[in-house]
Amino acid sequence: MISARAVREVLKRLPEGLPLLDPIEDMRISDDALIKAVKVRRCVVRLAFYTPQLRICCFKQKIESLEDRIMSHPLRQSPALEDEYKKFERKYVVHRFLDAVSR
Repeated sequence: MISARAVREVLKRLPEGLPLLDPIEDMRISDDALIKAVKVRRCVVRLAFYTPQLRICCFKQKIESLEDRIMSHPLRQSPALEDEYKKFERKYVVHRFLDAVSR
């Protein structure tokens, strides 16, 4: 566990926040799976010491990663997508109705 004194010392030494290091470029990572994992995990890191610009960058990377996952999902190219969406929508309406009735 990090003590408050250590946090204050870091903030005192680095008033502009932590230095930006890109493990992919700085460590010359070339494995595609590792690059994808690093991009996703970067955004999971605690953002307490990051500047607002870095937070925006992390969120953009997270959004890009999720968009890639959505576009590559098998259901995305499925002709049954519209039918599945209608079933889900109907199920949602029924659940909302049951919740309203049970109150």
